[in-house]
Amino acid sequence: PLAAGVRVVAAHCASLGKDHDWDAGDKAGKVSSFALFSRLMNEPSGANLYGDLAMALAAAGEGIRAIDLYRRALADSEAAGLEHGQAYWKIQNNFGLALLGADLLDEAGTVLENCVRMRRAEGAGLELASALNNLGLVRGRQGRLGDAEELHQEALGMTLGIVGPDSDLLAPYYGNLAAVLDRGGRYRDSLEY
Repeated sequence: PLAAGVRVVAAHCASLGKDHDWDAGDKAGKVSSFALFSRLMNEPSGANLYGDLAMALAAAGEGIRAIDLYRRALADSEAAGLEHGQAYWKIQNNFGLALLGADLLDEAGTVLENCVRMRRAEGAGLELASALNNLGLVRGRQGRLGDAEELHQEALGMTLGIVGPDSDLLAPYYGNLAAVLDRGGRYRDSLEY
């Protein structure tokens, strides 16, 4: 389908495992799934292939490769006119987290501010809460504890309003807010969360 010009979006494009490299012949051994998917993306027909394996690379400790793939995915999405959709936002949000993990805080802040702007334009929801929370993580790492607290409070309040007080989805929001308060020396306040 790729060679015929069909645009393909792959949700789970690779894993930490290994697969047969059929292009190397029947007797070829297994190679990294990431390497195979990357090779496919770099073929001429790969211009029509969209997938997000960057988050898995980041989890595997290959943050720089992940950042490069996120940049490519965003550029490809923009070139295809897809920069206003749900998939674009998710790639941007994960890109911001990869940048945070690589300690590229200024760029992470810029990317996540854009995510927050995009999601605010569409109204409140769990996606906006996620972007607010992630931007709060960046601001906390930058030492901007007041901004971080405000972002985490908004994310927590929004999520509480959507899922109710008994949801497991609240745990990271409570934990991130408590960590910011603790870091700012507000130990009693942090115990509330």
